[in-house]
Amino acid sequence: MLFKKLPYLSLLLLVFVVLFTACEGADPDPRRRFVGSYDIEEIEIFTGFQDFYRIRIREVAHSDSLIHIENFFNTNRTIEATVVSRNRFAISRQRIGVFEVEGTGQLASSPSGFDEELRINFRVFVDGNTSADQYTAIGFR
Repeated sequence: MLFKKLPYLSLLLLVFVVLFTACEGADPDPRRRFVGSYDIEEIEIFTGFQDFYRIRIREVAHSDSLIHIENFFNTNRTIEATVVSRNRFAISRQRIGVFEVEGTGQLASSPSGFDEELRINFRVFVDGNTSADQYTAIGFR
């Protein structure tokens, strides 16, 4: 009798393993995809000026949607961004030293397909001016 039920029990066990393993891969906190250190190549759009530096992204403990970006714009200062989807964040206008910055960021597959590319498009305002310089920062872990 037990031998007749064995194939059904094996099948049932296999179904449970597949279901629970598939659920483990989905991370409920989208901020975790962004967390880490990135080597940045930053380009000022109008002049083509380039800068190279490293940033670090951390989760904000008291929030379920905020991240901190350390050394943003190579200023050794930290800004706050809001994760708006699994692969995008928004930087609301905020002051870092004499600058004000705002922009958006996203994670996408790199052209090689092996890494994820962090791309941040942002504007920099100096001393409250209404005109801004536009930058793109591209980073890899």
